[in-house]
Amino acid sequence: MHSLAQDLGLHDFYSGHILNFCEGDYLPPSPSRAPHLATAGRENVTYCATRTVAYTFDPTVILQGELVAAGSHINLTQLGWPSAILDKGRYYIRLASVATFILYCVAVATISAAAGLALIALFSQPRGRLGSVVNLVVGGLALSAVGLASMLVTVIIDDGTGVVNAYGGSVGVSAKKGGKFLALTWLATVAMFVVSGMWGRDYILQRRMRKNLQVPKY
Repeated sequence: MHSLAQDLGLHDFYSGHILNFCEGDYLPPSPSRAPHLATAGRENVTYCATRTVAYTFDPTVILQGELVAAGSHINLTQLGWPSAILDKGRYYIRLASVATFILYCVAVATISAAAGLALIALFSQPRGRLGSVVNLVVGGLALSAVGLASMLVTVIIDDGTGVVNAYGGSVGVSAKKGGKFLALTWLATVAMFVVSGMWGRDYILQRRMRKNLQVPKY
């Protein structure tokens, strides 16, 4: 079953990621003995772009490029592509995407460092306050980086899907959030919050223990 979009060289769906984008078409419903269990609208990814540092997902550029590649002389404006999607917030989304990428890089580096330092501290006997302080600081940096990245990417996804759904209905375009990615990034944020809290608690206990072990002077 072909559509006008397919005849023009466009695909059924496009998914944006941190480093690239993927595209594909929906497969027809699969046969099933129970009609209500039949699978419809399954995504068939046909292409993923080369991963690029600080990539910004811009559907306008992607769709226009595919029209040109298909040899079509029609542009998005002629197809009724809403100007709000074309112009609204593109600069800010690009800037936020770069900032998010940098924050995720910092988060990965600091989380890796926190994991290594935690192993060293846990197997060091006796474990002093210095190990707790170092792990608390590194864990706090990791929490800040992944937390800010999670907030930025959530804002980007919310704003992007909101604009597309608000103005794209007239040309049959809609967007949905990447729920799995959002769940993963916020799960990492919560995990680092718990880890930082544990090292903070460990530091307080170490300090109290040190005070209790001090011999009073007469």
